Amino acid sequence: MKLKLFMIFIIILLAMSCKNDKSNKIKKVVDKIDGLESSQLTTENASDEQSVEDFSVVVKDKINEKLPEYTFNIYGQKSEFAFGATKIIITKEKDNSFSQELSFDLTETPDSEKLGFIAEDMNFDGYKDFRIQMNVPAGPNISYLCWIFNPSTGQFEESSTLENIISPSFDQTNKLINSYERSSAVEYHEYVYQYINNEIIMIKHITTDYENNKKTIEVLENGKMVSYEGKMEE
Repeated sequence: MKLKLFMIFIIILLAMSCKNDKSNKIKKVVDKIDGLESSQLTTENASDEQSVEDFSVVVKDKINEKLPEYTFNIYGQKSEFAFGATKIIITKEKDNSFSQELSFDLTETPDSEKLGFIAEDMNFDGYKDFRIQMNVPAGPNISYLCWIFNPSTGQFEESSTLENIISPSFDQTNKLINSYERSSAVEYHEYVYQYINNEIIMIKHITTDYENNKKTIEVLENGKMVSYEGKMEE
């Protein structure tokens, strides 16, 4: 009887030992997998961090023929697929006392040469202003950060009104701002703006609805927008 009990005890001990050994082996495998995943994640994060680098470009331009040349030092980042800016430091030729620094949230542009920077007279006063591309949208609707040159102060002042105009183009001959925007795959908008008493006023809005074969034209008449509707031309 005692021998039988002893043998049962030995069998129980062996079973427990095997179970613990199996658990330890499983734990080691799990720990190894966790370690590999953690190492891989760390490597991927390091790779992502290394793919973004500080980047800067220098643009020189004449704001006006009567003024010395301005230098725009544009600072930002570059990644594998895009470039962006976060700061512009402006200096003036032969004037060490002048410096203006503009900081803003990181922009996005495919332009590696100027980081989306465009110098152009945007208020038709004979002095160049500048804008910088804000983002890279899925469609053609491009937004810009805009600054207008103030001849009185020699400084550039941000224009939130211009920034609300999507994909602007500036007609220097007729002193008009044109804008083209797509609201959906079948609906497009064209806007025309004009400076009236130093304010940007929309004077025309054309909506083209391809789905319903309809075109709506709104025109500023006597201070009010008047709407006209018709079928699209074949």
